[in-house]
Amino acid sequence: MGNKVYNLSASDFIFGTVVAGGCTLATLASYGYATIEDIVRELRQAAGRFVGLASIIIRNRTQGWQVELPVARAATRLRRA
Repeated sequence: MGNKVYNLSASDFIFGTVVAGGCTLATLASYGYATIEDIVRELRQAAGRFVGLASIIIRNRTQGWQVELPVARAATRLRRA
């Protein structure tokens, strides 16, 4: 997440979105997150499998800040039985 510290409280209302190629892959809007990593983990899981570049946009409505994080996922090999 770089050197910037984003303070979170469990009572903060968080909006999160994963966007790739102009398409929204996942969204969330909720309270109760302890860290940015918790939000990123949930968004990546909700986005499912994709290949390429995407942006994770996290907005803390309560404190008034927003951060956009680049995400890259590579294709994985399929295992043959």
